[in-house]
Amino acid sequence: MFFLYTPSIYGFASAFIFLILAISSFNEDSFLKSAGWMILTMSYIIKHLPKFFILRFVNLFALILLLIGFTIIFYSYSDEIRFLRDLVN
Repeated sequence: MFFLYTPSIYGFASAFIFLILAISSFNEDSFLKSAGWMILTMSYIIKHLPKFFILRFVNLFALILLLIGFTIIFYSYSDEIRFLRDLVN
């Protein structure tokens, strides 16, 4: 039985914002920050693609990419946001 999964407009909007942040960090900052934003962009695009039936593996892959992207972003921006340093101390 086919299940029509409609794409989320907010998911595509957030993926577009992440893409803009990736391009701007690629022009200004290091490759690690750019890679983090690109992984977040890819995970949001994969998660919100219109599918004719739900594939758990694709959603699991998007979740893994999302966790990797957030980890890279927190690691590379830890000096600016001082989030990880306060947790350790």
